[in-house]
Amino acid sequence: MNRKDLLLIMGIWLWVLLAAQTASVTYAQQTGQSRQADFPGLDIQAEAGWDGYVDQSAPVPFSFLLSNFTLDTIEGDLSLTDPDSNQTVFLGRLFIGPNNVRRFSAIQAVPNWVGCVAKFSRDGQVLWQRELPLITGQDFSEDINYLLFVDDSGRTLPLPAGADGEVGWRRFIPEAGQGRQVQPLTIKPWQLPQHYGPLTVAQAVVFSEDTKTDTLNDAQWDALGKWCSMGGTIFVSEKSPHLLGRLKQANPLIVQPSMLHKNLAVHRCGSGSLREYVGPLFSGTDPQAPRDIAQSASHLTRCNVISMVESRETLRSQARNAEVTRAWVVIIFVAYMLLSGMAIFLGRLSRRGIMVFTSTVVGTACVAALILGSVLRRSQGDLNWTSVTTVGPGGLVQIARIDVQSAGGRNTQAAVSGSFVDLQLSATTEIYRPRYYYYSYSDSPPSSPHFGAFTWQPNQLKDKPDHYLVDVPINPWGHRRLYATAFQPDVRGIDLKIELLLPGKASDQNQSDNLQVSGSGSRLKVTATSDLPFELVDCYLLAAMPLVTSRSENSGISYASVRQDNPFDFIQSRSITAFGNIAPLATVMVESSPFTTFHESEDVFLSNHQLDQQTMLYTAYDGAVGVWIVGKIAASPALSIDQQHCDFEPMAEEHWFVQEVLPEQLPAEWLALNQAALKQQIERLTDNSGSKNSEP
Repeated sequence: MNRKDLLLIMGIWLWVLLAAQTASVTYAQQTGQSRQADFPGLDIQAEAGWDGYVDQSAPVPFSFLLSNFTLDTIEGDLSLTDPDSNQTVFLGRLFIGPNNVRRFSAIQAVPNWVGCVAKFSRDGQVLWQRELPLITGQDFSEDINYLLFVDDSGRTLPLPAGADGEVGWRRFIPEAGQGRQVQPLTIKPWQLPQHYGPLTVAQAVVFSEDTKTDTLNDAQWDALGKWCSMGGTIFVSEKSPHLLGRLKQANPLIVQPSMLHKNLAVHRCGSGSLREYVGPLFSGTDPQAPRDIAQSASHLTRCNVISMVESRETLRSQARNAEVTRAWVVIIFVAYMLLSGMAIFLGRLSRRGIMVFTSTVVGTACVAALILGSVLRRSQGDLNWTSVTTVGPGGLVQIARIDVQSAGGRNTQAAVSGSFVDLQLSATTEIYRPRYYYYSYSDSPPSSPHFGAFTWQPNQLKDKPDHYLVDVPINPWGHRRLYATAFQPDVRGIDLKIELLLPGKASDQNQSDNLQVSGSGSRLKVTATSDLPFELVDCYLLAAMPLVTSRSENSGISYASVRQDNPFDFIQSRSITAFGNIAPLATVMVESSPFTTFHESEDVFLSNHQLDQQTMLYTAYDGAVGVWIVGKIAASPALSIDQQHCDFEPMAEEHWFVQEVLPEQLPAEWLALNQAALKQQIERLTDNSGSKNSEP
């Protein structure tokens, strides 16, 4: 082999290697898996969701911790991209000072994204790039209560395996009828969002003992405070008074003094609470604190004010402006078509007559189109909204679902006013879909316990703190949905005194058996004194207590899901009692109707079907009891539509009031009877199941 042949072979091999490398780089760029090294001195930690859990039907938090270890300022653009659809979201331009660390968070609606690539670039050069998984295989379950454990070291919160289990398991599983399963998710302080929307997928937040107040910024504290008032629960150590004080300061409602409840000091505020645990979280000899937290968290409800307003039937939409403008468009178009069609009958006219007729028709149509365009541009859209107001210790919380429709013009802004007000645009486009109510043994309740997906928008009226304005991109005659919240700390609810009425003078054993068998042997006598500043109309007293049946015998309706290894189902025995209106400062006394199950009287359920569906109230967990006051409000108490800045005109509105009776307000004897009856039923069904399984 001469020298020329050797050089030729080496050239061919070099060309093959270069081609392979080029193909590899091209493939990596196409798949978003670039192997380009990060910018020297730049370190970025990124997280989507919570500890590997991502709920794309809710607002998803994206958290970034950017560290600059150089002596220069690093500038770049942060963005998110879906490789499947090439949809890109620009998050913002960031500046990171020399030897500095910066936190950045965003809340995005990504309901249809398959993947997500986070990129930090400058002038077309990618400084950092990572793939943030959205579909992880770990979905939020409606039968589990989630704890967000905030710890800077990233430790996992140890929970007991069960009521009498050892500490150290990943999930707490209580006994049947004693609560929901509890799943802890570990997050770092910089992952907490600056809006309460993403927090609604969880039921509780636990702060470690060594958490400092300066680890969170003001926006994060504000998000925690509002989420707590809306139904969230926050656990802090009794040795962290500074942390408890900062949470009280961030809460928009008035945090109540502590009361002892099952080894925890509970400070109620709105629908949620602050709870102080005693002892260390990480101790091999003292597991009391994790056990108290797990048992307390297992009793938290998933039916909050958000699920109430979301489960409400959509109002019969009134779209007067949209119908008027649409009618004018149809009239003008049809008239123009009819007049244009008359041209075939103009053969007997002279050319001058045809010209005059055609010019008149076209000129009139142009003038009408100009006038119609001006009308469409200035016409307001239509707005229909419904809200749920709940009053708890410390104040009032109101959440509204606002449905808007364009009238064909530029209806691009919506605004509300109120105390501590917020307004966000939902990503959903299915607004007026029909609802079909049916019941099955589904593992999911019929309403979502969290906000629908939205991309957070800042307030465009920063100089007016009691007003909130956002953009509403919408098609002509299209529909969009928004969610608004408001808080009022100076409102008191209904003062309740509840007594238990047992039938006859039977013995305790007979009373317990009666309660166990029928669920209708007891009544509640309620004395309600309204301290509300508004009147309630069409009020109802709703009460629910648990019953257990075997799966083979259950022909009724199961409200709560159960573990698959249980041979029985939980159902509810309910009492629905109407007691008219409640005026401010008025006192009303009412005795609850007999408790009925769907086995015994399905007609009673059907007669109250509309009320039951409008409120969608459920007990906190299998085996729990619940009592609520439900009514309607003539006018919205805290929220209002800011018509000065809103491009939509209010057409129809509906406002509901719900106040849940707190556990300490319920008769202790009633709670004890229910627990005893529930335990007897479970033992009886378990024994029957065991005897059947032992048969040959």
